[in-house]
Amino acid sequence: TLAREQQLEIMLAAQRWLELQGPGSPRSGAARAPGKERARDARPRQPRIARLKVSLRHIRPQIWRRVEVRDDITLARLHHVLQVAMGWDDSHLHAFVVEKTRYGVPDREWPDDTVSEKKITLAGIIDRGVKRFSYEYDFGDGWQHEIVIERAGDPEDGVGYPRCLAGKRASPPE
Repeated sequence: TLAREQQLEIMLAAQRWLELQGPGSPRSGAARAPGKERARDARPRQPRIARLKVSLRHIRPQIWRRVEVRDDITLARLHHVLQVAMGWDDSHLHAFVVEKTRYGVPDREWPDDTVSEKKITLAGIIDRGVKRFSYEYDFGDGWQHEIVIERAGDPEDGVGYPRCLAGKRASPPE
């Protein structure tokens, strides 16, 4: 298992990164387009906490992490959490595949069917009944991960999210 100090370091690094992005920053994907403000009397849904098991495919013995994140996180932000949890430095391309839809960073020079990862939240995936999806990092080496949504529930009082609960073995080097 990951040493307690490593788990804390992973959690704190992910929290620092998310805090630097800020809720309305252009990189956060949380800014609303003009005219898309919520009605004043509508109460926003309280975010749930999703527990995810992230396993690196095609590797034995298995390399995995169990993380908890708010379900209002975009896939763009989840990518950064996964980078920290797996110990990588975000120097390669990546993509998520959810029910045959590819989410990532669209590139005008390489048009394809990639949808912006900033346009979907984990809650949107959970609410569709999806229980698992994939994440690929480093298209050259093809590190493919299976992400299993183990549960979604209320946050614990006094707990900071995201957090890494457990894991086994170090990830392959960049």
